[in-house]
Parts: sequence; C-alpha cells; structure tokens
Amino acid sequence: MRLAEARAGQATQLLCDALGAGERTLELSFRKHLGVSPKQYLKAMRMLGCRPAEV
Repeated sequence: MRLAEARAGQATQLLCDALGAGERTLELSFRKHLGVSPKQYLKAMRMLGCRPAEV
C-alpha cells in the first residue's frame, strides 16, 4: 500500500470514529454530497495544497 493511501485510510478512520459512523455510511454521504469518496476528496485537497480541519 502506498503511503498516501495509508494516510487517507487513517484519516477516513479518524473521521468515522469522530462522527460515530461506519466507513460505508461516510463513503455514501461523501458521494451523495460531494460526488467523490472520502479518499478521493483528501487526495484532491492534498493536490491543491489544502488541509482539512483537524478532527
């Protein structure tokens, strides 16, 4: 697994834990409201040089 994918997975798990939601629920919500998965969103933010707020 690549480092970026590992970090995205860790960030996704932290977000799930903070929200008390499962990974599938989080993914469906991201896709519904943003049109991408949480990992795709984090990757895009990194490419833009943005950092999401700390959880």
